[in-house]
This record gives sequence, structure tokens and C-alpha cells, in this order.
Amino acid sequence: MVTEANPFQPPAIENARIGKRTSTGWLQNTLLIVWPFIFGANMIIPLLVGWEMIAEVGAIGAGLASLLLLLLGWVLFYVWPAFATRMSIGAIFTAILQVFPIVHFIFGLIAFGITVELGQAIDISDDSGPGITTELGGFLITSLMGLMLLLLSLGFGVLILFVVNWRKPLAGNESSQGPERH
Repeated sequence: MVTEANPFQPPAIENARIGKRTSTGWLQNTLLIVWPFIFGANMIIPLLVGWEMIAEVGAIGAGLASLLLLLLGWVLFYVWPAFATRMSIGAIFTAILQVFPIVHFIFGLIAFGITVELGQAIDISDDSGPGITTELGGFLITSLMGLMLLLLSLGFGVLILFVVNWRKPLAGNESSQGPERH
């Protein structure tokens, strides 16, 4: 009778992580708590420059879009924690970039141009007052600007974590000797 373990047998239930959420680590837990501050730090220049462009009704849409973007960050920590961690680390760097807000101005111009083309804003080149005069316009410009900044933050986060972890082996490549044979 053979007493060797069957290599095709599934692992014992105590070793399997079926239906359990694993610990996300101290970095992800810290970023989850600090996310509102990181989010708020990235809103300094957009609010300082953009608030004068938005009429009172547009501010309702801008506030709603800001709240949804804040909630999106929190949801990402539960749905896709690795994505949210990289985005948050990059968002810290993006917030620091506001010292020279060239990227923020470019993204703001792109978002405003799209909002004008969609008919939810008026061109303000003649100083006729606020350019965003509808709730949908405020929602659009804030959502577009926020999503562009989040994507930029994700790119920075991926780059930062790549540089920090560049010498660590990839998952599954811990051993170059291959599987052990007995």
C-alpha cells in the first residue's frame, strides 16, 4: 500500500483561504484612513483656480462629483486594494506637484474644453462671468479633472513602487531551482 500524499488532492481546509479576506497590510490600512486628507490636498489648486469659474448652481454638481470621487477611493480599497494603494501613493506625489501646478492647469484646461464642447459651459475668454452655469457642467468638469488626476496618480504610484521594489523577485520566482523532486 502506498502511503505517499496525493499531489492532486486539494489542500486541507485549514490551509485554504476560501472566502476569507486576507490582511491588507499596514500601508493599505494607513492609506485607507489618510485617503480623505490625500484627496483634499489634491484639491487645493483646482479649487483656488476653478471656484471662480463655477456659478452657484454649478457648485452643487462640483460638490457631488468631489464626494463621489472621494467615495470611489474608499471603495477601491475594498474592491481592489493594490490599485488603491498605488493610486494613493501617487496622489501624495501629485499633491506635492501643486507647488508648480502646470499639470493641474493643463488638466483643468482639458476638462473645461470638454465641458464647453458638451454645451455645459460657456467660453470665458470675454470675462463675462462664471463659465460653468449648470449642475451638470460643475459635475462634468470636476469629474473629468478628478479622473485625470487619479490616473496620473496611479501612474506615479506604479512608478514609485516599481522603483522601491525593483530588486525584489516577482511572485512565483522566489526560487530559481524549480520544483523539488523527492
